[in-house]
Amino acid sequence: DAASHGWPSAFDRIAASGARRFATSMDDRIGLLRDAYARGGPAPAIVPKSQWCAARPRWFVAEKPPDEAFPRRLALHPPGCALRFEYEGEYATRGLSAIDWALYRAAP
Repeated sequence: DAASHGWPSAFDRIAASGARRFATSMDDRIGLLRDAYARGGPAPAIVPKSQWCAARPRWFVAEKPPDEAFPRRLALHPPGCALRFEYEGEYATRGLSAIDWALYRAAP
């Protein structure tokens, strides 16, 4: 279960894929986790929403909707394109700012 491995394993997964960037629905909060991960070496960069269509990120980090399960597929429609992602795993953070989030990979 991905949640038991913690959020660093999600960034390890992105880096192992050869991707150096990802998109997210929660720039500020995931940015803090990414910055903490970067203390151990290079961390993947966040693609700003205004660049999603041009960058076509291979990974997406989504915050969990309140009282809902993560969808198995995401279809995002920023201005100018459509991006589709498939669920890879759920992750949790602990402490006062606990956030449940999921990692998605670009659909083929």
